[in-house]
Amino acid sequence: MKDLFSEQAHLYSRYRPTYPPELYAHIFRFVWDRHSALDCATGSGQVAGVLAPHFEHVFGIDISRQQLEHAANARNIQYSVSRAEQTPFSDNSFDLITVAQAYHWFDGRKFLTEAARIARKGAVVAVWAYDLGSDGSSVSAIVRHWNFDILAPYWEAERKHIYTHYKDLLFDFEPLPVRDFEIVVDWDLDHLIGHLRTWSALQKMIKVKGDGPFRQTVDEITQAWGGDGKKRFVFPLFLKLGRVAK
Repeated sequence: MKDLFSEQAHLYSRYRPTYPPELYAHIFRFVWDRHSALDCATGSGQVAGVLAPHFEHVFGIDISRQQLEHAANARNIQYSVSRAEQTPFSDNSFDLITVAQAYHWFDGRKFLTEAARIARKGAVVAVWAYDLGSDGSSVSAIVRHWNFDILAPYWEAERKHIYTHYKDLLFDFEPLPVRDFEIVVDWDLDHLIGHLRTWSALQKMIKVKGDGPFRQTVDEITQAWGGDGKKRFVFPLFLKLGRVAK
């Protein structure tokens, strides 16, 4: 897994959208036991914090120590620096393994082998991500141009899997029923700009070209925004869900 988010860790915990309760409710329907859960690439602990009230023990791992410094705390969450493809956990440890907005960065085969090792028989593995959000206005058109045109040379190749909704990524567990979800947020202009600052491709571009292109895009978004109010953005969210057979 690549570490693409340490530099903007303080922004990540503040400006990334949260996942809808309906997503977790759907996943929990298939989890037989609630002893231990593992959130891989936990980042700021967003998912781990939601899992905590539902499991006796929750573990969150990430390769970025800086991200973990901003992680959500709970008495039953334990964080550690670790790759998802090679963890320190014993065989048959977890009832649920989750990966949010990160599976496309993994070495898929190695992760699936490791997940099968540390999962209990019948455990659930859930991986999900969200695509580019839209408010249906010219603001979103500017953001799309920013993403697909200006930032295109700076995105890692794995980013393409977001646009295909993981359809071409290996996931060989026994399939469980899935459906599409949406993240719906009401953001002001400052929050949208903060969200754009979390993108890994922006950090790469700044190192090459400085922040001029970003400042220009922010100016365009500000002009199109038209006031100090909030806009509703909808992010399509997709899920892969499987059961571990042993």
